[in-house]
Amino acid sequence: KSNITNAIEKPADPVQTEVVWLGKEIAPAPKDALAKLSKFGATIIPVSRESNYLNVGLTNSKPSDSLLMALAAVRNHVVWLKADCAGWTPAQIKSIARFPNLTKLWLNHSGIGDACLAIIDRGPALQYINLTGTSVSYTGVRKLLSTRPVNALYLFQTRVTPDEIAELKKRFPLMSIEGMG
Repeated sequence: KSNITNAIEKPADPVQTEVVWLGKEIAPAPKDALAKLSKFGATIIPVSRESNYLNVGLTNSKPSDSLLMALAAVRNHVVWLKADCAGWTPAQIKSIARFPNLTKLWLNHSGIGDACLAIIDRGPALQYINLTGTSVSYTGVRKLLSTRPVNALYLFQTRVTPDEIAELKKRFPLMSIEGMG
């Protein structure tokens, strides 16, 4: 049996299940592209030993167009992206959110607001968004979710009130929405 068949019959862990959901494994990312991205302070690790998909952390990076270009060189490999650093522009966030295999996006404490949420055109795989510690509001979140909800949304320390979170939970009962406003 193939690894995909085995994982479907008996999903070993969330990482393997996520790779199966993406539908295929990919070739390794180019070493020169990874080296260039590392020079920006990015933390790059495979999501598992059996996969070439990547978990990229930008916590210690300063957002810039040069960083975005380095990140774009491995865009097909990035499934988890921790872009939890302040300074992203709406255009940069829009570009990142379109990465085709991105399933989890951490934008917590990134300084983004409703203007960024309004222009995010999510890639087909994006299922988890963390907006903790941002200035997003209920209006911005509704706009983000208007085309397609995600599986999980984190809204701690935002302008979304507890009553508005309750309303979102009613509107999207299958979605995990966490936050206290």
